[in-house]
Amino acid sequence: MPNSGKYKRTNEDNSPEPESQVPFEAFIRPPLRAIDKYAESKISWLSHRYTVAVMAFLGFAVIYGTRFNLMMARMYFDKIKPENETRLHWSTANNLDSFSLLSNLVAQLPGGLLAYKFPANKVFGLGVVCSAVLNILIPMVTERQKILVTFYFLQGFAQGVTIPALFGIWRFWSPTFERSKLTTIALSGMYAGMMLGTIICEHLSNSIHPTIMFIFFGLLGIVWYGFWYWLVLEKPRNHPTITEQELMYIEKSLGESAKHQVPCIPWIKIMTSLPVFAIVIATFCQKWSYYTLGYYQSRFLRHTFSFKINEDGLIAILPYIMMIIILLLGGFLSDLLRQKRILSTTNVRKFFLCVSFIVQGVCLLYLPNVHTAPRALLLILGCKAMSGFAVSGFIVNHLDIAPRYASIIMGISNTVGFVAGLACPILTDLMTFDQTDKGVWSTVFSSAGGLLIAGAVLYVILSSGQLQSWAEPKREEQKVLSEIPEENSLRNDTKEV
Repeated sequence: MPNSGKYKRTNEDNSPEPESQVPFEAFIRPPLRAIDKYAESKISWLSHRYTVAVMAFLGFAVIYGTRFNLMMARMYFDKIKPENETRLHWSTANNLDSFSLLSNLVAQLPGGLLAYKFPANKVFGLGVVCSAVLNILIPMVTERQKILVTFYFLQGFAQGVTIPALFGIWRFWSPTFERSKLTTIALSGMYAGMMLGTIICEHLSNSIHPTIMFIFFGLLGIVWYGFWYWLVLEKPRNHPTITEQELMYIEKSLGESAKHQVPCIPWIKIMTSLPVFAIVIATFCQKWSYYTLGYYQSRFLRHTFSFKINEDGLIAILPYIMMIIILLLGGFLSDLLRQKRILSTTNVRKFFLCVSFIVQGVCLLYLPNVHTAPRALLLILGCKAMSGFAVSGFIVNHLDIAPRYASIIMGISNTVGFVAGLACPILTDLMTFDQTDKGVWSTVFSSAGGLLIAGAVLYVILSSGQLQSWAEPKREEQKVLSEIPEENSLRNDTKEV
């Protein structure tokens, strides 16, 4: 587009030089790529930023769908007679889930740093496609246990970098009043992947062969990466087909956060920040309760009520459906409350976390005292569903307090969260030596419920929704939300540009 002279670009990395309190300048549009001449580089009925969200949703759906491949393969081969050699090779892979969890833990902080130092869209995309390629190779090495463990560890690492990378992407793409919606759309792909993975893997393994589901999800990830590479760029400013209206809305909303990173990461200030502590504590509490239910709900129902959950049935996928609904509803409501100035960002984050944690905590505290399996299932479903509101609380809060360093802080908090995932079964197993004793289950679930309620209290005391003083240049700290323009209000200015 021609340069009107009202704005100018001077930086070599195409980032704007500020000329006002809310810095924005028009850009010399990058040249169209060959494919852009034949197809619009976004989902036709969505803006570019929501295209990013939907593509991230699909990426998470692919990688979380792959996590059911091994489980369904074991279930299939467990039905085969023991003398079958293939069954023995798959059954010896029971400890691979632990390797995956460990590799996810190891990947978090490196993933956050990679997304800070390099284009976060590339880190995310490579994480998904590397996981997909390894998924195709895994069935070929089931007879070589060391290679199988190595592949599974590498796959877990590749998947682990994606969540920190997502927050590196939103640093440039997520307007202030759309952070919750965009983040919840993307992260709901995890639960959609779990749900679809359960259904698709069960169908493929029973109708064809278990190895087909590994190939299916692997090829799906490779195809996804082709679209991701085409549709998603590091910054809106780098996109050759983005409209001036959308670009101005995003960059004026983000201000200095949309500019290139400063050379030094304020590690000491990050590690001593009370709002960061609040996020880390909330992550630990949420992960502890998540893994408590994940590891022990089936045992509790089986030993207490002689009830067994069918892992490929409706009861298994219903929590994922509810979590997606609550997750998206929370994202919409939290942004609406902020945009309408009904609640401040800080109070919105505290409200949604408290609703989530307190309801989950009450469900877990009451769970050991119910006398029927349907009531227990209802409490478990309510607990899992209400965890979706927590995303609009402490998860999106990473972008509120330090969008520039959101990927790094996410790497730190998720590392602590995966430590909870590793510690939870070890410590809980020490308490559940007699799983037929109701008092044991009362200790297990009451400790998780109490931890959530305590986490809610600490989060209310320590958290903040305000940009932190160490996170941005001085003038950006003083910027108030009321100065951020609405997208429609920029229409006239856009036409002038």
